[in-house]
Amino acid sequence: MKILNSILTISFFVLLQTNHSTAQKNIPAINKTIISYVESVIGKQVDRGECWDLANQALIKVNANWDGQYKYGKRIFPQKDTIFPGDIIQFENVIIKYQKGNTIYTEKMKHHTAIVYNVLGKGYYEIAHQNTQFSGHKVGISELKLSTITNGKIYFYRPVPTKKIEELPKQTILLKNIPSINKTIISYVETVIGKKVDRGECWDLANQALIKVNANWDGQYKYGKRIFPQKDTIFPGDIIQFENVIIKYQKGNTIYTEKMKHHTAIVYNVLGKGYYEIAHQNTQFSGRKVGISELKLSNITNGKIYFYRPFTKE
Repeated sequence: MKILNSILTISFFVLLQTNHSTAQKNIPAINKTIISYVESVIGKQVDRGECWDLANQALIKVNANWDGQYKYGKRIFPQKDTIFPGDIIQFENVIIKYQKGNTIYTEKMKHHTAIVYNVLGKGYYEIAHQNTQFSGHKVGISELKLSTITNGKIYFYRPVPTKKIEELPKQTILLKNIPSINKTIISYVETVIGKKVDRGECWDLANQALIKVNANWDGQYKYGKRIFPQKDTIFPGDIIQFENVIIKYQKGNTIYTEKMKHHTAIVYNVLGKGYYEIAHQNTQFSGRKVGISELKLSNITNGKIYFYRPFTKE
């Protein structure tokens, strides 16, 4: 959405590219990487130029663990938590009023997303965002004072990294049992996260991974030996085919529905029984680039999914 100034047609915002004024030694590594990415795109259009696209692409770059919609990580609260550059803000029906000289300005953010670029003081930030009046569809930097918010809600999130296989608890996955071909597939997937593989179709990721490992498969939708999550151990590197699948899940008071009519994904991580992180592309949350999202089999309400264990040619 565009930030609208209901009093004047020009904005008080200035496009800035500043050195961070806060000496915050405890900035999480994932936040630092997000800020490095933001600095590389200031003055440029990210993806479609929508406000959400900047946060989406930043989180893809750092392989973050999030819902792919508007909950960008762990909820934090500026009243009690330290806010760092790289944290993400979601604005909902926000009205901001402030005075400069004798003029009162009003801005409205009905549904808007921004990244904290700098912390100037308690409740006082520079934020990076696009699809605004002052920078159009390109990324710009502006100031935000929480004390000037008169209506609506804002939500702060701390990005959370996706665990790598080596970081999983041993009771979740026994690494020594992962087939070597699966390990090689995961190594390949890690090199293409945030990138478009081939045409960007979901099938292309599995196809290229199986080509890399010289797998024995039919070249269509049977990616190896059929396995069953009800009785077989599922490993990272196994491949899933979705057919006419509907997934429903609730977060807070909101019920989400996802449809996968004909979709392919690679198991990236095993978080528990019937609970996975999957790598895939041609999705709503990462577009035609490879992203990571969660899958709980218990959330599937319709359709069929097929798991396959890759194996090499003799």
